[in-house]
Amino acid sequence: MDKKTIRELISERKKKMTCEEIGFLSSQLTDQFCRLEEYQQTECLFAYLSFNQEVQTDEIIRRALAQGKRVAVPRVRGDAIEFYYITSLEQDCRPGYLGIREPVDGLEAADGKEMNVLMLM
Repeated sequence: MDKKTIRELISERKKKMTCEEIGFLSSQLTDQFCRLEEYQQTECLFAYLSFNQEVQTDEIIRRALAQGKRVAVPRVRGDAIEFYYITSLEQDCRPGYLGIREPVDGLEAADGKEMNVLMLM
């Protein structure tokens, strides 16, 4: 099976899922992710802000912020995607490109070379 076919199958399965199913499975994934040693040891989390039928990342982001980790999320700028640090989903993020939440402004995130970074993408 080629990559395109696999993507189409996954897309069709996701479209059939209810909000309750997505929430339940996202909650399970959140718990598993936050138990990972890599997550426990990281200082900074680069994460996407979920949209539509994607795995919901809000709880992972909230937990990371509550644990004092730095969190960076993407913002579209023309043809580029840049990451910005946030301190709160509610205060720092608004619908942007294609209605997807993104940081309103703030400090552009470093490339992560100088710190322990984990990417959730």
